[in-house]
Amino acid sequence: MSVHYKFKSMIDYETISFQGLNISLGDLKKSIMEVKKISNMEYDLQIINAQTGEEYSEDESLIPKNASVIVMRVPIGGIRENIMGEDTREQDEHQLTVEQLSKVADLAAANASEAAKIDAAVYQSGLEYDPSK
Repeated sequence: MSVHYKFKSMIDYETISFQGLNISLGDLKKSIMEVKKISNMEYDLQIINAQTGEEYSEDESLIPKNASVIVMRVPIGGIRENIMGEDTREQDEHQLTVEQLSKVADLAAANASEAAKIDAAVYQSGLEYDPSK
């Protein structure tokens, strides 16, 4: 038995073969990831029935033989969480602030975020033209 799948951007369907009348969503995802060499550490697969538009969300969901599904690769945690989530980059506790950077001669070598370096450069560039001096 088999399930026909295609990624949303593909034209033609491909086939995953299995034994039995159904395949679980988890097994289908695993098979597709192995065939397409997709890392399960970075991405998850969203599976939608091509005929009914039903999204399979539970790994125990059974997909019947000869079904056609559309597959979309999504970041782990979903799209919304990655767009709206907290900044995942680590902040160094020893980075200089904008006030400290305004006194530094070499901003390129300073230990600070790029945004802080830009703010300090903008501040420094306006010091020569400060009318309050």
